[in-house]
Amino acid sequence: MKYTTIFTVLALSASLMFHNSCKMETGSLGEVPVVTEDMYSIEVASDGSGTVSFEFTGYGMTPYWKITRSEDNVYTSTERSFTLTFPLSGTYTGSISAYGPGGTGNSLDFSFSVEVTVLSENERILTAHSWKITNYGWYGDGWEYFTGEVPDFNSDDILTFNEDHSFTLDVGDTPKIYRDDSQEYEYTPTGNETWVLMEDGSSVSLQFGGGGFPGMLSDDTGINGLYSITALTDNEVRIEFWQADKDQYLVVFLGPLDSVQEPEPDPEPEIAPVAPSDEKIAILTGSIWKPGPEYGYNYGSDDFYTTAPESHDDRLTFQADGRLTISAGEDGIMYTDEGFVRDFHATGEEGWILGTNADGVLCLQFTNGGFPLIRPGYSTDGQTYEVNTITEETLRLHWPYGDGGYLVIILVPADEQ
Repeated sequence: MKYTTIFTVLALSASLMFHNSCKMETGSLGEVPVVTEDMYSIEVASDGSGTVSFEFTGYGMTPYWKITRSEDNVYTSTERSFTLTFPLSGTYTGSISAYGPGGTGNSLDFSFSVEVTVLSENERILTAHSWKITNYGWYGDGWEYFTGEVPDFNSDDILTFNEDHSFTLDVGDTPKIYRDDSQEYEYTPTGNETWVLMEDGSSVSLQFGGGGFPGMLSDDTGINGLYSITALTDNEVRIEFWQADKDQYLVVFLGPLDSVQEPEPDPEPEIAPVAPSDEKIAILTGSIWKPGPEYGYNYGSDDFYTTAPESHDDRLTFQADGRLTISAGEDGIMYTDEGFVRDFHATGEEGWILGTNADGVLCLQFTNGGFPLIRPGYSTDGQTYEVNTITEETLRLHWPYGDGGYLVIILVPADEQ
């Protein structure tokens, strides 16, 4: 009888332990959330601004909102309360679900209508001006590089954000625009380009459609792309596009076309000119120059490449009056460190100055668009090159990148004199 009692007690204890263990495992997950229509609200502002307020009141669960703002833009949020601005009149759709310890529950669809009758302040700024590209560049984690210049074929482009949300890109005298993956890209407007601002508190994004983009491209992903706006005033717009494959942003700066700009004075020489009788002047003016067989880079030692065939017929003459004669040859193609410039035509105003800089280094400063046949970028204004070698057989120029390295350009006398 004694053993039977002990056995019964042990069996009962084991059963209770097993039962409690199972209960703890299943009960720790909680119940799956259930969202009902009385748990959320959507309120459209009556002032015609397109502002819509979203609020979730469900207890003990986290909402998950999905709101379709355009064909290419679905906004998601886990906030319980937030506002969005919809710049276009129309009916919008979305869904809401919720999740908690027990997992994600059901999803409810919703729709709401917005009638926009007024422009936001940011939209007013964009539509108040026609814009031109003033600068471009890139930045990433801990670094940035902005050119301070615009390719010649982009310099006459005009961007207009119309109040009906159509977008006009006038490419000027040439259909070419800058594109990261090919440098020059021929673009023909479709007439269907559009723009929409997405404003979420302090965050502003620019969504293009119909083939639109802000005058410069990363690659095809920038067409109809979603761009971040990090500065937007009557004096400047800064537009950024994330280049995921490069882990960096492409940045395009716009300035108002109608801004009053004082004409820039002629640039002061960055160098002290040598005397006109200096023998180095005679060397420069005594030959017609052409690109040497190689060009390249120097970061302590030369790293050279074969000069492109398109540069073989290019010619440069230093005139005694300080002017340059520049010819791109029969093909009209000029090489830069960022790609070819096609259909090049000199203005006849290009100039040069030979002198010494503040450190006493002999330099060539080019003015009014002058350059030594090969150049580091598309723009050429005011670039100064250190003269590494100057003889009747060789003119070697170094253009500093600013990081301790140089672009090395070598010119030699052309056969014809």
